[in-house]
Amino acid sequence: MSASQTLVATRNAGKLRELRALFSGLGIDLVDLDAAGVAESAVEESLEAHETFEENALAKARHFHRATGLPTIADDSGLAVDALGGAPGVHSKRYSGVVGDAATVDRVNNAQLQRELAGIVDRRSRFVCAAAYGGRGALGTTPTFSRTSSA
Repeated sequence: MSASQTLVATRNAGKLRELRALFSGLGIDLVDLDAAGVAESAVEESLEAHETFEENALAKARHFHRATGLPTIADDSGLAVDALGGAPGVHSKRYSGVVGDAATVDRVNNAQLQRELAGIVDRRSRFVCAAAYGGRGALGTTPTFSRTSSA
């Protein structure tokens, strides 16, 4: 691992590709969990057990920074539907309770969401994403910060 590498705490190739495009020209080599040699484990699911997107992103950034020693960018995101009180929210990935490949989980989650929105006219919603950073600071501290936005 080179000194300019930054870990993106994801196993999503599409997300890594998008972030590499954003970081191009900055001299930062973004690597994902697999490239950093981090084996997939049950601990990863437990990192997203918090009540807010920001807490989940911070938990992942801290965990994977400690595990690898690399500066780490992590995120948590999901759909917040006003008519459902902000649900599925931080539970977006596990909304239906189905476990499986991403395509199957997305399909079942979407079907559940459509059932719950049946008959509801006002379907305003937003995609929320919180990003966090964990890494070594100039004074030997480990700064972490996060930012949440929605669209």
